[in-house]
Amino acid sequence: MYNGIIINTLLEEKKLSKKDFLNAMEWSSFSQYRQLVTGNPTARVLERAADILQVPIDTFFIRDTTCPPLKNVN
Repeated sequence: MYNGIIINTLLEEKKLSKKDFLNAMEWSSFSQYRQLVTGNPTARVLERAADILQVPIDTFFIRDTTCPPLKNVN
């Protein structure tokens, strides 16, 4: 599941301001940033954010990796 709050954490860890991030994303409006953090961004936007923050794109997702074993359908 996507968790945009992780972006705020990464900005703090990397000591980047939201304004610097907006400029790097080539956005002119804080509402675009808010949409990224609280909305459902496209893969293209997430890829750009990951590149700017120098993290893998899956950093923005919280995943439950426990899955039941696959059953043979043959």
